[in-house]
Amino acid sequence: MTESRSPRLPEPPAVDLRQAHAFCTLFAKVNARHFYYAFRFMPGRQRQAIHAVYAFCQKADQLMDLEPDPQEKRLRLQERRLELDWLEELLAGRSQRLPADPILLALLDTLGRTPIPLELFRALLDGLEMDLEPRRYATQEELERYCWHVASTVGRMVIVILGSRDPAGPAFADRLGVAMQLTNMARDVLEDSREGRVYLPLDLLARHGLTVADVHAHRFTPALQTALREFCDLAERRYDEALALLPTGEQRRLKTALVMAGLYRPILAELRQRNYNVFLGKVGYPIWRKLLIAVRILLS
Repeated sequence: MTESRSPRLPEPPAVDLRQAHAFCTLFAKVNARHFYYAFRFMPGRQRQAIHAVYAFCQKADQLMDLEPDPQEKRLRLQERRLELDWLEELLAGRSQRLPADPILLALLDTLGRTPIPLELFRALLDGLEMDLEPRRYATQEELERYCWHVASTVGRMVIVILGSRDPAGPAFADRLGVAMQLTNMARDVLEDSREGRVYLPLDLLARHGLTVADVHAHRFTPALQTALREFCDLAERRYDEALALLPTGEQRRLKTALVMAGLYRPILAELRQRNYNVFLGKVGYPIWRKLLIAVRILLS
């Protein structure tokens, strides 16, 4: 990671920049229920950077959720893509017009210091576009391609911020992002179904004599329990594979990524305690436990 700002990047007023980063920090605190407890242990400059990246990605996701019309969603996505084009122009010295939006200003400052490829942000937006209308994933492989777009891209951004230099770092980030997104999907089966989405692969459902309609019916049957157990087992394997890919010389550098995984993986254990009944309400666990997990990993 470099700390040198591009000489062609216009310098915003210091007070505006402080306010922009403060806004992103508050945004992360309000919205990043699990991640915030990983973020808060990072060094100041890295914490600023990850708050800015998180704010841009999460704002894009939220704007999609708040807009019911698919055509309006496409327009919102196009706005985000144009924002990235604008940042690219600024970084290349082809524009001097600074953004007024605090998230964009903080992200511009971050990108001027940290070489995060803009293509990762664009790939994330491609993943959000895949969700414009409820769709089905025929196989695990199709689903994991979607997971790469919406989660592994963010993982790659994070390891750049953390200063990863090992060529194996992206593979670690890819597998960990998939694991965490699968965990999200297992946790949110009920919520997603209410919005018309079922992420469980069709071939997994078919193996257990199930259809999408069975998930939408919210009936917890032995067949659905078995399918959900298999889905959670897949997520567990992805965590194990990610940890096996962790570059041997970067365990300390990537501790924050390990904290993020450590805060998400217990959701699978909570689901097991419920015998995988995802219709009992959203899974969670208390703040004190999150802090304990974070501190234990950081001290290990």
